[in-house]
Amino acid sequence: MPIIHQAAIDDLYFFSIERDEFVIRKVTEDADGQPYCVEVSRKKHGLQYIKQPPQSPQKGTEQKVSSGDRNPKNLVLQNGSIWFSQAVNCNDRSAVQWHQIKAATGEIVQTGLISSDTTNYIQTTIAVNKKDDVLIGFQEVNSNSFISPRFAYRLHKDKRGTTREIVRAGEGKGATDGASWGDYSGSVIDGDNLQDLWTIQSIANEKGRVKR
Repeated sequence: MPIIHQAAIDDLYFFSIERDEFVIRKVTEDADGQPYCVEVSRKKHGLQYIKQPPQSPQKGTEQKVSSGDRNPKNLVLQNGSIWFSQAVNCNDRSAVQWHQIKAATGEIVQTGLISSDTTNYIQTTIAVNKKDDVLIGFQEVNSNSFISPRFAYRLHKDKRGTTREIVRAGEGKGATDGASWGDYSGSVIDGDNLQDLWTIQSIANEKGRVKR
């Protein structure tokens, strides 16, 4: 998957999860300006939680919903690091896991987990600013609630692998009638100042349909 960055001219990085490895490739150019692809790193991640997340229950119905994918929806290259978040299976519930990886070596700088033994966190994206402040957007759903927008953030000075308290941006009002919920999660940096961070998360309306 291609990695987003703000540089006007730079190598184009690609990232993939292949079994128990994180793989980084990049498209660069030779002395004659001809593009070619090179594998930057291939390393075992050694993570406890990496399997695909299970579907998540919702209130008032037996119909479960898609929790997302261990493959990230977006990746960000900022200050020499690749950042991404993913939905993973944590003790048979969907949780959000996020990472900072050195682009040049594939070394994991930090990893964090947003999880609960009573609810499910699904459909996640990430945004990182020029200070390495981070915003992680996602949704929450469980057998006593409907799909609801959430986000968490950390400042660059915070302890590695941690985020601050989850922010509840609204509460869903109805159950969706299908497993497919879609990729309704978006988190981005402000293109004007490269500092402010924005997220758009979906919420289920009274008919269980997506509302942003």
